[in-house]
Amino acid sequence: MRNINAEKINLGKLFSSEFWFTIPEYQRSYVWKEENVETLLDDTWSAFKYDKESEYFIGSLVLKNAPQKIKEYDVLDGQQRLTTLILSLAAIKHVVQEKAGSFHDSESSQKVIKQLLIKLNEAIHQDENPFDAIPDARVRLVYKIRDNVEDFIQEFVVCDNKPFASMKDDLQRIAESTENISKTNMANALLTAYRYFSEKNLAEIIEFCGYLFNRVVCIYVSTAEFDDAYRLFTIINNRGIPLTASDIIKAVNIGAIPESEREKYAEIWEESESEFGEGGFDRFLAQIRFILLKDKAREGIVQEFEEKIYAKGILKKGKATFETIMRYRRAYDASIRLSTIAMDNNYYNMIYIMQLAMPSTDWMAALMMYYDKYHESHIYDFLRKLEMKCSGDWILQVSPTIRLMNIAKIMKAIEASSSPDELLKSDAFYVDGNALRHILDGQIYGRSIARYLLLKLEVLHNDGSVRLSNYKWISIEHVLPQNPEPNSYWTARFRVDEQKEWTHKLANLILLNRRKNSALARNDFAVKKERYFKDAISVFPRSNAVISMHNDWNVDVLKKLQEEIIQRLVS
Repeated sequence: MRNINAEKINLGKLFSSEFWFTIPEYQRSYVWKEENVETLLDDTWSAFKYDKESEYFIGSLVLKNAPQKIKEYDVLDGQQRLTTLILSLAAIKHVVQEKAGSFHDSESSQKVIKQLLIKLNEAIHQDENPFDAIPDARVRLVYKIRDNVEDFIQEFVVCDNKPFASMKDDLQRIAESTENISKTNMANALLTAYRYFSEKNLAEIIEFCGYLFNRVVCIYVSTAEFDDAYRLFTIINNRGIPLTASDIIKAVNIGAIPESEREKYAEIWEESESEFGEGGFDRFLAQIRFILLKDKAREGIVQEFEEKIYAKGILKKGKATFETIMRYRRAYDASIRLSTIAMDNNYYNMIYIMQLAMPSTDWMAALMMYYDKYHESHIYDFLRKLEMKCSGDWILQVSPTIRLMNIAKIMKAIEASSSPDELLKSDAFYVDGNALRHILDGQIYGRSIARYLLLKLEVLHNDGSVRLSNYKWISIEHVLPQNPEPNSYWTARFRVDEQKEWTHKLANLILLNRRKNSALARNDFAVKKERYFKDAISVFPRSNAVISMHNDWNVDVLKKLQEEIIQRLVS
């Protein structure tokens, strides 16, 4: 690493004309919640109250020197804490102004209050001053993130001589809004800090501010090179919300893009993050890693991108990475989310149950890869083959590692194929039908595969006439009860050995859309059919048909059903 500066400094120096900060466009929004703000304030206040002679370490910052401007820094890590401190200083300023009006003390005390307000104002915002190398009036912390928070900062943080009472309603409205994540959280943070310090007396606040500016310290590390700064922020353990894998991958790729285009690509990335939700984008990037490497992950996703994808030339940092991510996002939206193209109910239903009940989502990588190459051509045929292989391996108790490698084999077949027809003939989809039949004809209830098999039967039964969706509750019900009453309808039709053989087989299992009721479940078939099944399985067409077409439930019925089920699943 080259020319790295590292120093321990107090907040008084950090918020002086020696340091100006920019939150670059590739950074995340301001996401600290009320509890994060309260924790920071409580910890700092406790240090002040109980150990005010000692320094209190508030965390570290990783900074990149802005070009040609020694005193300006891009914040690569620490923006949540910096923003919270700026908002807290604004809250303290408002509280001090309010309390000073009723504070009648010596002239020297009034002078201290005046000096404190000047210090707080200058920590947040400074006017043009050529003697301090401040060419223009500016805020200490400038935001280039997508959420356009500059107007919020001017109105509620800088806001010279504007009473806090006149801003409370607007702040509360913004805090309750969901339109802009940064503004919402900033408004909440400002209100939280204001409430926190409003409960303190003015003399304590004045003393606390002296401690805050002089005894509260941080360590900052800065370098002029983005790659060096990136490496630093990946290894330094910072307080607050940890960086996600997608944060780090975004940072290193934004840094490889010309500055004039960074904002555009950062906006594209953040739109995707928002679409996938918290944690979802990391999982999506893991799918892209799987597509690119076609191998089991052996390290963290960031390390694998660095060492196995970038270092080996599979993909270049910067625009190439963004374009690849966007390419597969389009494939995901079309083939899995089904938000950009219309697929028939057969396709939709298969995707629905695979997402609902498959033990992993590794199959998504293969489907995205197929769509990226062949689009909608024969895609349902491919999905059926893919589902059969994935569910078949699961049912046959193939180990998770081998299941993953079998999906990788399918992806390699996609890559090598010249047409969908050629691909669909690949032996990568092979499943041992006899072994599958043997397991499916056994005791299924109680195994992890049971719910999925019954859902798959629903898909195969309705033949595209019904779209399955929004199951709020799914339970598995035995038609022949697990514990029938002695001398009942059930014991008259099933010997003990027949009960043992058939109770937990697929033919005796159906799906309900409510919790099971063990008392009703032991009723005779006719009563059970009328009172128990009448409304509970209407959302499951196949289960509904199985019950409605029979007036009796016995071994002959089960044998016939079992053979039909196995034939349908295996074929």
